[in-house]
Amino acid sequence: MRILVLVSVAFLSACVSTSPPSPSRHLGYELFEDIPAPGSALYRDAHSESFSYRSKTFRCARFTYDYPGTESDAARFYQTTMTQAPYGWSAAGEEKTGVGSTLLTFIKHSDRVTVAIDRIQLRASVLIDIRVNYRK
Repeated sequence: MRILVLVSVAFLSACVSTSPPSPSRHLGYELFEDIPAPGSALYRDAHSESFSYRSKTFRCARFTYDYPGTESDAARFYQTTMTQAPYGWSAAGEEKTGVGSTLLTFIKHSDRVTVAIDRIQLRASVLIDIRVNYRK
């Protein structure tokens, strides 16, 4: 019996992955492979802030993250990363929407992405709100 327990524990330990979950799926919906996030960003979904939808001809999403860096670091990440391979977006605009807030826009084919970066009051992080073909 003791050997069976030890074998079972060893088997279960081998099955548990210490690597993060696949970046393409989270909580039952799809994270789009061409929408990156900074490596230290923490995915937010405590209040169903994020979602995604994809059909054969259209996709729509909202992804939110807490980022422990500065607003300018987050903006620089998206300005640099989104336009490079493998992501392939074209920069379509940048707007300072207030102190500690930046709105970036990117276009690829018929898709439009807005990346809103906002300093969170009384916290040492910024909120990154990414919207794909999402107009509200």
